[in-house]
Amino acid sequence: MMTSANSQIVSEEITREVSLHGGISIPYLPVDSKNYSSNGWNAGITCGEVLPQGKVGTSAVFFSAEYTRFAVDRPKVLAAFGGVIASANPTTTLNLMVNYRGTFSSVSKVFQPYFLFGVGFMHISQGEISMNAAQTFPTTSATNYTIASGINNGFSWTAGIGFAVPVNETLSLFFQGRSLLGVVNPTRQSFPINAGIRYRY
Repeated sequence: MMTSANSQIVSEEITREVSLHGGISIPYLPVDSKNYSSNGWNAGITCGEVLPQGKVGTSAVFFSAEYTRFAVDRPKVLAAFGGVIASANPTTTLNLMVNYRGTFSSVSKVFQPYFLFGVGFMHISQGEISMNAAQTFPTTSATNYTIASGINNGFSWTAGIGFAVPVNETLSLFFQGRSLLGVVNPTRQSFPINAGIRYRY
């Protein structure tokens, strides 16, 4: 049961929580994504259970689903190669993960820092990019170049830090930054930065 005005995080029994979040994702790997993709946007939902208050902090186990969309950065592509972009379809990812969130700091009513990590499954849908460049590409002598569309699936993991600010006994706002890595070929990595709202019941 809840035990104090700080009951939003201090509990003697398991409670449940759901959250919604959104933000930006900064592409890093593969190199082409870093060089020629815009920062993406992401949206996600989580649901899980908050474990009883421990001796050194709090913890939660939860499932998450997060969708991310990366558009091609046309100005960067044109600045690098010139010419004309015939098509530039976005790349999207869907991540389904099991996560752990915890903190070793003392409980605070106004500021609750935490760490998190998770493992799961990444689904990638690569959009086709076709260019008619004014100069040859680094890996080929051709001036017409196409990156084919495709689908890739693989193992993924994430790790990050964040903090929550309680609004009342059941609601809190949170902000977090993570590294998200997909163990696929080629390796895909991005840095999601999220803000959201969490409801505990």
